[in-house]
Amino acid sequence: LCWESFLKLVCAQKYNYIFNPKHVRRFVNDRFQQANNVEVLLLVGGEYNLDRTEYETVMNNLYNVLTKYYDPIKIGIKNHPNHPMVKFEWQDKCVIFDSKIPANLLCYTSKIIIAYESSVLYEAADIGIRAISTAYIIPSTLDGQSDNTVQYLLDNSKSKKISFPQDIDEFDGLLTTQAKDSV
Repeated sequence: LCWESFLKLVCAQKYNYIFNPKHVRRFVNDRFQQANNVEVLLLVGGEYNLDRTEYETVMNNLYNVLTKYYDPIKIGIKNHPNHPMVKFEWQDKCVIFDSKIPANLLCYTSKIIIAYESSVLYEAADIGIRAISTAYIIPSTLDGQSDNTVQYLLDNSKSKKISFPQDIDEFDGLLTTQAKDSV
């Protein structure tokens, strides 16, 4: 009831509306032209307790698998805001989004979202977009972090439709399935 008091105090009003993802998609396409052709959104940076060298190795392997199914210009890379920029030798072949653009908007124009533990994963899954977490693929330096990440994502997802591949081969299998489903 405390929040109701606050809303009354600030004279908040409730609006009845019907949420339509198509309207969000149109807004994003109009506002961020580079999002129009991106099919895969790769969210990078902001991760904790990961060995940087191992992280880069896995990300290079993920990119190699992705390019079996998608042209690099169909892959968008979005760095986490307010964190050091993560750069890869192959990123110039992809679409680079400004880190300040909200990833939860960009996800509306993509077919697949890939991240370690971003809330965008469950947001995307809940609107029917393929969400893949790299929590098990990228080893953590903190015991239990992968399991905690998976639990966090599933606890916050209504649909529970987030994939958690165990390794690069399983990740490849998910993309094979996605490619077949897209045809």
